[in-house]
Amino acid sequence: MTTTDPRRAAFALAAEGIDAGLPVPFFVQVGRDDDLSRAATLIQLADDDRDGVERWATWLSMPRPALSLQPMRSESRWWQPFEVVGQHPDTGRTVWVKSHVTVPAPADVKEPTR
Repeated sequence: MTTTDPRRAAFALAAEGIDAGLPVPFFVQVGRDDDLSRAATLIQLADDDRDGVERWATWLSMPRPALSLQPMRSESRWWQPFEVVGQHPDTGRTVWVKSHVTVPAPADVKEPTR
């Protein structure tokens, strides 16, 4: 991939991953790096797809994914981002692959009884 257009690079990356047999992203987002000089790509996978994040990370030669932030509660579950951030080997742009995964409630949280 040699394109310099960040949008084309992001969607080409997603298409190449899908062609390689990786899970289809729930969505692909193009954003900006902290230094605002290069575009960043977010590959958002479906919820609870740890294996998909691992596979994308391996394919991109990125570090092992990990849980980030603290557990958060939605109406029906506790979840955390399972993600990895690294540099795309061809473009040098930041790539962020993530899924929101279900996790147990923190030990110090008392769940309401029904």
